[in-house]
Amino acid sequence: MTAMTLWRRYFLTPCVDPREALFHPNGDFPSVPLQLLSTIIADQELYKKLHRSLEDAEISVTGKDKDDWAIAKTKQLREEADHAPM
Repeated sequence: MTAMTLWRRYFLTPCVDPREALFHPNGDFPSVPLQLLSTIIADQELYKKLHRSLEDAEISVTGKDKDDWAIAKTKQLREEADHAPM
């Protein structure tokens, strides 16, 4: 996620032209930044699928409804954050 944030910040900088950042000037060579950005996006999509699969597995093991599970998980995360050392 950090990489996506850095790309966003980079592209929103006023002095950056995304065409120059993503595409090689003469077009004969592959764009390394575009390949990196594509890899990051693909990795994020795979992470979301994995996370969703883990959620589904935990819901089926516990036998709870999805909404009940989400509420319980949010409560657990909030309590862990409240007790975490600063």
